[in-house]
Amino acid sequence: MKTKNFWAAGIVLTLVIFLFGTIGLVVLACSQRIDLVKSDYYADEIQFQKQIESRNRAQSPGTSAQVVYLDSQQIKISFSPEMVHDFTRGRIELYRPDAADLDRKLDLKPDAGGVQMMDAKNLRAGLWRVKIFWNAGGKDYSLENKIVVTRGTK
Repeated sequence: MKTKNFWAAGIVLTLVIFLFGTIGLVVLACSQRIDLVKSDYYADEIQFQKQIESRNRAQSPGTSAQVVYLDSQQIKISFSPEMVHDFTRGRIELYRPDAADLDRKLDLKPDAGGVQMMDAKNLRAGLWRVKIFWNAGGKDYSLENKIVVTRGTK
């Protein structure tokens, strides 16, 4: 009695399945929409470049700005005298990474000495990012600093 050899048929069937699978994947890949995240990505890139320049400008010599969390549960924002002299406008953004509903935006209004104190007693304890944006002498500046608000310290 002679047995049939199915190896040839198996190899051909495997190649046919592989061929149709490859064609199916190519058709599927070509039918997918490839959209950018934003349609105006070029304008966004220019805006992002301006943010980088404003951060670099804020770190240059003679333009010092500082954000410090004090034990008295206050946030102290201080600027160099040169910055205060040319200061025109600014804003403060308090960003809470784990709770967007706690974010706050405030006006930046340093006193004649270049200091603005903010009460942090109403802020939830934990990590906050303080973002400061200001204009001085016709140039934009920005600074971002992390603070950890604590409770029970005096």
